[in-house]
Amino acid sequence: MELMTSYERRGMEKGKQEGRQEGKIEGKQDSICTFLEAKFGSSTDVVQKQVRSINDLPVLEEVLKKVFSAASLEDAKKIIGKSAKI
Repeated sequence: MELMTSYERRGMEKGKQEGRQEGKIEGKQDSICTFLEAKFGSSTDVVQKQVRSINDLPVLEEVLKKVFSAASLEDAKKIIGKSAKI
């Protein structure tokens, strides 16, 4: 039976935390993209790529809140475009 050093344990824990963060980001991106496709159809590919380029969780959470109020695909593009540049 191998024993882990404290450095190995810290490294594993850091990796787990980063994996959880990446999973949360991917989940928000998926939610936004699913909503866009459901509301505006399959013509949202370009804007979905913009969503996938946003890797900041708080920004994605804000986009998710705002995109629900988008009356048109153009409105959604503006919301996402502003956030992707941050």
